[in-house]
Amino acid sequence: MGIVYIIESVPATHYTGALAQFATEEEEFPGLAGDGVGEISGISVKSLDNLDWSVELWDADNNIIAAQLFKIADAIQQNIDGSLYYFYPISKVEWPIPVTCPKRTVTIALRNLSATNKTAGIAGAVTIFLNITK
Repeated sequence: MGIVYIIESVPATHYTGALAQFATEEEEFPGLAGDGVGEISGISVKSLDNLDWSVELWDADNNIIAAQLFKIADAIQQNIDGSLYYFYPISKVEWPIPVTCPKRTVTIALRNLSATNKTAGIAGAVTIFLNITK
């Protein structure tokens, strides 16, 4: 077992788009190099919207190579500094970090599985947390 690092998306700029049902927003995940070394060992989500989510790992050609579902029923509601957030507990996964050459970063996509649209902008911000084992 290696060292576990926790990295997160940037709430001010990542996953802030409006998403209709089944639409995705993909982001080059900060701090996650597509070097083929290690694995993504856990994922959790913090969201201002309580929706059903799919967090997806994409390869260098934008094909889905792994996905983890987060259900509304599993979210824990918490008020932080006057904002109501929904926390989806960590899901244990074993996703090998892909080699994404010549692109240096790994794409992590967020898909809205709910019939309700995801809110756009900071008002609908989602933060994705990844546990990386190297």
